[in-house]
Amino acid sequence: MDLLTTTVQANIQRFFKNGRPVATWQYSSDGTIKREGEKISGVARMYGDNGALMSEMTYKNNNLNGRFSLFSGSGFLEEEGEFKNNELHGSYSQYYPAGKIKLQGTYHNGMKHGIFRLFYETGIMEEEESYKNGVLDGNYVSFYPNGVIETEAAYKNGKLTKITQFDTNGAVKKQEKY
Repeated sequence: MDLLTTTVQANIQRFFKNGRPVATWQYSSDGTIKREGEKISGVARMYGDNGALMSEMTYKNNNLNGRFSLFSGSGFLEEEGEFKNNELHGSYSQYYPAGKIKLQGTYHNGMKHGIFRLFYETGIMEEEESYKNGVLDGNYVSFYPNGVIETEAAYKNGKLTKITQFDTNGAVKKQEKY
């Protein structure tokens, strides 16, 4: 299998196959991309100046399709997920430097869809929210760092329908319906 690597400098991305240049993409400020050279298919790896792996992106016919991983300059995994036709589609995760999960959720055609969970660096859940086609829809819960519920809310098509707020001991502070 060919080794596919890429570099980015300013607004120009270059692709190499086994060290040989095969394609150049120039990004414009209006979002258009001028592509020259071969169609890119396969896993493209980008390395930092220190030689550390910075990213692995899966392409099919010049489109992001499949798994991707982004790494910090020191080599730890920061983000991973899936693309379909250049849009986030499928599982998505972010990580803290120590490797613990920071954010976990699912995308559908570029939009948040389903349950998203945000965690404190300690591993305790910070928030859980439900999305439908990129819009809050369903339950939302946030937690204090000690794990006690801070807020419970419900959304319907992005509109808040009810909310309950708690103090750090779990006693109700405020409750409203809309």
